[in-house]
Amino acid sequence: MQSVRELMKYWKEGIGTTSPAYSLEVAVGASGQQSIANFRTADSTAANNAGIQIFATPSSTAASRNVKLVFDSDGANASGGDYFIITKDGNSGAVSLDQQSNSAMTFNTNSTERLRIDSSGNVGIGVSSPLDKLEVQV
Repeated sequence: MQSVRELMKYWKEGIGTTSPAYSLEVAVGASGQQSIANFRTADSTAANNAGIQIFATPSSTAASRNVKLVFDSDGANASGGDYFIITKDGNSGAVSLDQQSNSAMTFNTNSTERLRIDSSGNVGIGVSSPLDKLEVQV
């Protein structure tokens, strides 16, 4: 008799597919942007929720395909203008980071800010309030 752990190695669950290739495979829609998944908190007031959404656009043209990972801490519904998006476009290799809100993006190491792009596009390296297009603290 096989253990549950042994059986789980082979278990595959499909949503929208009858022949999943992965432990969990979700398949939705054949055209246009598709909402694949929404992982969010469950506050009874929708605007209080935060979450991660996954969207994908299928296409027979490789350059037209894309996938988006949306981080939303203002309602978890990818609407409005207060969220962050990582997009991978088609076969071009292009990846974009998109801060939708009117605020800075920071890059940190060891819990310390090292680089900042402010809402006007100024970049500071070692500077928390850059005044020019590029300001570097040496």
